[in-house]
Amino acid sequence: MKRFLSLLLLTVMVLSCAAVFSSCKKKGGDDDVLAARLFGDDGLLLVKKGDKWGFINKKGKVIVPCELYYAEPFVNGVAIVYETDFTSCYYINKKGDRLFDRSFYRATEFDDNERAVVIQTNGGSSELIDRNGEAIFTAKSIGRNWNGKYLFTNDEGRMGVVDLNGNIVLEPVYDCLYLISKFETNEQGKTTENGVMGDRLFAECTDEDTGNGVLCMIDSAGNILCSDEYELNFAIFSGDVALVRKTKLDDFNIVYYYTLIDRDGRSVVDELQVNEVAEIRPGYLAFSVGNVSVWSGNHDQFVLYDWSGNMILDLRGSGYYPIASSFGENEFVVKDRETNKYGMLDLRGETVIPCEFDEVILPDANGCAVCKKGGTFYVINRKGETVFEKTCDDLTTSDNFSGEYYLACYKDGEKETYELLDTTGETVRTFGSEYSFGNFEQVAGSGETYFDLDYYCRNYADGYFVVRDAESNKILVLNHKFKPVKAIKSASYDAIRLPDVFN
Repeated sequence: MKRFLSLLLLTVMVLSCAAVFSSCKKKGGDDDVLAARLFGDDGLLLVKKGDKWGFINKKGKVIVPCELYYAEPFVNGVAIVYETDFTSCYYINKKGDRLFDRSFYRATEFDDNERAVVIQTNGGSSELIDRNGEAIFTAKSIGRNWNGKYLFTNDEGRMGVVDLNGNIVLEPVYDCLYLISKFETNEQGKTTENGVMGDRLFAECTDEDTGNGVLCMIDSAGNILCSDEYELNFAIFSGDVALVRKTKLDDFNIVYYYTLIDRDGRSVVDELQVNEVAEIRPGYLAFSVGNVSVWSGNHDQFVLYDWSGNMILDLRGSGYYPIASSFGENEFVVKDRETNKYGMLDLRGETVIPCEFDEVILPDANGCAVCKKGGTFYVINRKGETVFEKTCDDLTTSDNFSGEYYLACYKDGEKETYELLDTTGETVRTFGSEYSFGNFEQVAGSGETYFDLDYYCRNYADGYFVVRDAESNKILVLNHKFKPVKAIKSASYDAIRLPDVFN
């Protein structure tokens, strides 16, 4: 009997746990994954209805009605709301309550130091404020956050640096101060130019003896690390090395030249024999040489250097010239001047994709380039192998969908239809004309069309797609089962403000 009761009790416990688990699963569900990405840490989404904006929460409940002229998404628990014509703005909290009972001509979001910069009136002074709206520091203008400090300009037009408590770190003795950019790697492993050197600044001041402007690099204490009397244009740091354009006197003429320096201003290489910078990448530097600009058209006077100042590739006389804005981390797109066809080379000058295509798009997150020849698209990997081919009117790169899917687009009269493809080219889902990802636009004067992917629809995260209802033109979010997410479906919205993580 005791054994029977024990088994019965165990069975009841298992069933109870199963019921709780089932309930939790239904309560949370797949939409919780979306909520974490789409709604962000603050749990609110900026939506548009008609020509007005408002905020909803993860359940679709309206927190702030769509009655706002415009607003920015919530950051650190606070959002900026704009009034008519962007001439006035104010802050609200996550309940939609107005903060500080003050309006501003301009305002920035609160940063991780819980500081923001506001301007009370057009042409008025700037204030560095805390989360209570109290002014910590006032100046003619206050600039960007520099590692917990802020650049400012005084009434005499001189620039200095103040810390987050309003204490002056660098006295305002400079004609101008500039932040120094650096390459930075994001969570997806993609290198971008979003970083800022937190202990270096570019400073401009006037030499009292000559009256000439002097540009220099200074450290956080204001010590000059390197300077140039006429010009010192810095590009961007990669690691501890920066590309610099300097000047020198040659027979009483000012001549520009490029060199590399370290973070302490010491030269890495004396002088690069180049003419114009075409592209700056973490792995290499691309230059045109001679007297022809790299952007001007058909020429092959082109070289690549590494960040030690060594030439790694010389394309002079090759018959190829690179295409502007088509430089990747390890490859770049070129055009054959004789055939006018496109291909792709690696940093050693080896052919990855032969110049036989009408169009080549750089490798995506899968390391595959999308190439077009006639009406057929080819997805080609870094080994030059064709992964799959698709005959359609357009094929988007998988980077539009976080590297997980390609979208084949077909023009069917006045309507568009779509196929969602996996990374091997297999069809995952066919979309009829009930949804829209974009539109086919006419190329002026050519009679040809190209597919313009809608800004809102070129985003994907964890199995969720942002689409438009083709009939109403309203925004929808589909889950991995391709069903509209209730929070967005509960009311039809004309637009949503997507967070950066979707991009």
